[in-house]
This record gives sequence, C-alpha cells and structure tokens, in this order.
Amino acid sequence: MSDIFSLSPPRLLLRLLIPIALGFTMLMCIDFADVLVARMISNETSAILGYCYPLLYFMIAIGFGLNQGLTIVGSEENIKLGPQALYRCVAQSCYMALIMALVLILGTIMLLNFQWIDIEMLPYFDEIRDYLYILLIAIVPMFLLLIVCGVCQIKGRPEVVRDTLLFMLALTVVSHPVCALSPGHMISLFGIGISLPVGFNLGLAGIAISKSIVTIAGLAFATYRIIDWRDFLQANLSFQPLYFMALAKQTLPASA
Repeated sequence: MSDIFSLSPPRLLLRLLIPIALGFTMLMCIDFADVLVARMISNETSAILGYCYPLLYFMIAIGFGLNQGLTIVGSEENIKLGPQALYRCVAQSCYMALIMALVLILGTIMLLNFQWIDIEMLPYFDEIRDYLYILLIAIVPMFLLLIVCGVCQIKGRPEVVRDTLLFMLALTVVSHPVCALSPGHMISLFGIGISLPVGFNLGLAGIAISKSIVTIAGLAFATYRIIDWRDFLQANLSFQPLYFMALAKQTLPASA
C-alpha cells in the first residue's frame, strides 16, 4: 500500500514535492490566464477581477484546509484500517465542504444583495455581481477537487494532481478566450497575431463560466484517475460526528 507516511524522507520528497510543485505552478498559470484575458477585454475588467480576487482566494484557502484536514486524518485511517476507512473520511470531508460552500454562497448573496462593496466600485456593480454569482457555481466542485487531490497525496499519486492541473491549464487556454472574447479578436502569441475564430463575447462573466467549466472538468478527470469505486461504494458513507469533528480540528486551522 502506497502512503505518504510509509515512505522514507528522500523518496517522499521525490514522490511528492516535484510533481505537486509543478502542478501548483500550473495553478498559478491558470490565475495568470484570468488576468491576461481580462486585460484583453479592458482595463476596467482587470480592475474588477482584481477587486474580486480576495473572495476567490478566501474560497481557495478553505479548499486547501479541506485538503490538509483529509490528508492528516485520512492518512492515519488508511494505514490503520485500509482504503474503505479512507473513503469514510472522504465522505465526511465532502459533508464539511457542502456546509462551508453553503455558508460562502449565502454570505456572498447577502454581500451582493446589500451592495456591501467599495463606493468606487459601485459603477461596476453589475459586472461584479454577475462574475461572483457565476463563480459560486464552481465552489462545490473546487472543494471536491481539492479533497480528491488529498486522496492523491495519501495514495502516493501526486502525478495525478500534476496531470489534472495540466489538463485544467490546457482547457483554460482554450475556454477563457472563447467564452470571454468576441470572434475576430486578435490575440498575440509569441509575437504572432492570431484572430480568434470563435467567441461568445461574454466578458468577465465568460471568464467565470470558463473557470466553472474547467473546475468541473478537472474534478471529473482527477476522480476518474484516483477513486477506486469498489472500495468507495463499500465504505460507510453516512455522516459520523466523531470523524467529522476530527477532520474539522485539522481543516479549520489549515484554512486560516
């Protein structure tokens, strides 16, 4: 059985560090693609995107907390009791993800309903509202994706994380311009001008739609690569308060 706690330190570094570092470099590139495409739309769109980024990274921080909580608790259960115990922890992490997503969604809706934004950004309120409402679609898939990445780490399969983020980056390069820009928009690639053949011209909302599509596709890709459905379906997936609290004790500090 491959597990992060069963490897020697040198093998652990080789097995985990390099693929995960490459993977999260790709994640940084995905965020850079957001900024690049927003700049192609207008300077105002770039400013709106930057204004919304703190909320986006708050969501990502919670997702990383779920990832770390599962990695800590799930690894121990996997060693002691096997893969079905691991998937029992995965189920509890999913319940926690749904609760946190609900809180974030309600909080964001309240923020937008009362227009609790800086007065300087009020002229762009419609664009901010549309971007955030669409982005809320991606919250649950993003949390679940980071939980699945935790399973990859526990099973000693960091290459799945790398491959998933590479797949997401490639999809982003295609879907962002198509969703956000208009047909015929000129894109400069390594000094070569390319006319975009297809585009829905949805602007900032298009970037949010693309991010949602990419996140859902990444979740499907990683799940297909790492989840053993036979063990998963045989595991006890009901809500279990003791496991839930054990995960919460690790997840909440990691999210902060």
